Amino acid sequence: MRPVMQSNFMALSIFCMLFLSACSQPTAEPQDFPTRQISSPTAAAPTQTLAAQASATETAQPPAATNPAGQKLQVITSEDTVNVRSGPGTFYPVVAKVHSNDVLQAVGVDTSATWVQFKDTQAPDGVAWIFAAFTNFDRAASQLPEITNLPTPPVTPTAAPPRAMGSIHAANPGAQVNVRSGPGTDFPLVGKVNDGDILKATGVTDSGDWVQIQFSGSGVVNGTAWVYTSYTDYDPASRTLPLVTDLPSTPTPAR
Repeated sequence: MRPVMQSNFMALSIFCMLFLSACSQPTAEPQDFPTRQISSPTAAAPTQTLAAQASATETAQPPAATNPAGQKLQVITSEDTVNVRSGPGTFYPVVAKVHSNDVLQAVGVDTSATWVQFKDTQAPDGVAWIFAAFTNFDRAASQLPEITNLPTPPVTPTAAPPRAMGSIHAANPGAQVNVRSGPGTDFPLVGKVNDGDILKATGVTDSGDWVQIQFSGSGVVNGTAWVYTSYTDYDPASRTLPLVTDLPSTPTPAR
């Protein structure tokens, strides 16, 4: 029995050594492998319409103007010529004339669009104005620019107020003024007035040489008589007195 126990003991020893040898081997560590990220596909943005692309890349063009600056306008009138002026109004002086069917290069209009400014080499400033009604200018469809820098209107002299009847004065320093029955030295003398006397004038002859006045005295007809204009302060150029056409007959000279 003794040899058998020894052999079992030997076998057990070998088993133990193999077991311990196996336990002493290093255990393999698990390796980390990079994880591959798979991204979900992103939905593509909707494609812009051709109209949107065109609007993003192109600038919208304004509609063509019917009467832009530089538009050709034609003179339309039944007369041979039309006055053109230095400004938009009849109170501006005439600077040139244009003919019917002439073609004008328009520049602009006034505030009311009733006058058109155009290029004119005859005008001092190189531009002139024509009344729009004498052209084929279409106010409703026009896009001509408004001209605001207008020339200064000429100064219109103020007319002297009409003299009231009776406001003229006799004017013959140092002497009296003859008063006659009619407008002329052929008519008889009916009285005299003094220098500075106020005379009630009622009319004047066509020539302006004689003034009719209210007067009373021997030989006076219808309460009126005449004085020579140069012996008064009345200005015939003013034409403020009415014209007397019903004149007395010139007397026949005595023989």
